[in-house]
Amino acid sequence: MEKAFAQFYRLPKMLNRRAIIETLLNGCRDGLFVLRSTRADHSFKTFWYDAPDIMNVRDLNLVVVLPEEASLTEIPARLLAPGTLPELWNGTELTLQEVYDYFSGTKRIKGEFEGETQAIPRAERSVVNEAIQAAVKGRRLWLLSGRASLLAEDVPIDLLTDDATVQAPPPPLAAKDVIPDNLPEAWSGGNETTAREIAEALSTKVGKVLPWLIVRDALDAAFKARFVERVSGQWLCDYAGAGMVRVRQRTEEAEKKPATRENHPDADYKPSALIAEAALSVAEIQNLEEEIAELTKASADLFGVEPKFSLRIEIVPKANAEREKVEEFNGLLGEVSRRLKLR
Repeated sequence: MEKAFAQFYRLPKMLNRRAIIETLLNGCRDGLFVLRSTRADHSFKTFWYDAPDIMNVRDLNLVVVLPEEASLTEIPARLLAPGTLPELWNGTELTLQEVYDYFSGTKRIKGEFEGETQAIPRAERSVVNEAIQAAVKGRRLWLLSGRASLLAEDVPIDLLTDDATVQAPPPPLAAKDVIPDNLPEAWSGGNETTAREIAEALSTKVGKVLPWLIVRDALDAAFKARFVERVSGQWLCDYAGAGMVRVRQRTEEAEKKPATRENHPDADYKPSALIAEAALSVAEIQNLEEEIAELTKASADLFGVEPKFSLRIEIVPKANAEREKVEEFNGLLGEVSRRLKLR
């Protein structure tokens, strides 16, 4: 640019180089064009609706590229939030196909002046996917794909299908939203249920599968407010472990009881009983088998008694379990102990 001004003397002169650079950076931040930096390995990094600090410009070897000629190497996750990019969101929900089309390189939006249009730069599907994944992980977007509902979680690439949708994160739930009076569908079995049943009932009530984060936070608030109490299961947990977390409605009798392991699962110590409890993977159960002899010896040496082991096996079938299949599985359990049986 400076060479052009030097070569063609008729061009107007602007002696303030910093003002020129700031103008270019501001134009990039406004999405008017793309800045492209060439790295030492000859790969590129682009800036769009974002720009480097003016102090780093000299080291970046920047080139100004018109949007219709540019190919983005990255999209800032914040740009995908509703209401940020012009003409991306036309409602409260957006399919991933609409996002891909927006960055196809053919999209033009209304310009600043009457009759003027402005191009949206092209981005490969992989670049768009990375931005979506970062936006979901960063709680900027809520992703729904089939039965999957993700917020503040890693998004498997297989869930990024054309018909998957994104939208603004749902509002938080109140602690009282999970109690029996307000969610009787989850408590049909009486005064006890599971975290998974609560999640499913809340989703049915809302009309969409809620992300686990929203349900977990509401349940955690209910525990802290003592509206309900945890009977068993590890907490905090992910959705996969929600079926193991049993929840009970608190009663006046429970409030009057002293804190024990039975009515306060978070207690670390009770003089009459020391209990370790966790949901174990198959590999961890195999590890336990290898350590049983050592654990038994240590318990006898340290506490003067042998430990007692309890086992809980929980299976959530994909469909209604046929009785014949249940009996077949119980036959395998019977080889371990006649007291082990699916019911």
